Amino acid sequence: MNAHAELRRFTVEEYEKLGETGFFQPDERVELLDGEIVTMAPIGKWIVNLADACVEVYRQPQGDDYAEHFRRTPGQTLVSLAFPERAMPVAELLA
Repeated sequence: MNAHAELRRFTVEEYEKLGETGFFQPDERVELLDGEIVTMAPIGKWIVNLADACVEVYRQPQGDDYAEHFRRTPGQTLVSLAFPERAMPVAELLA
């Protein structure tokens, strides 16, 4: 066995064929990035809105809405609930 593992990159056509054949679970959110199939973040977590140059945050889902929704723009910071000790400058996320 080769001690060096090689990364297998997929083409768009191969990725689409996997989807057509039912390879992915119906609720599985994946995307193809640079030939790699990666799991996408859950819907409604953390949106980088490049068109409006801001980050939109949606928290505490309640039915079809969210109890908490806000925007942060360059010059402001964003604090993750998972890592409250690390404030991320919004400008870095938009770069």
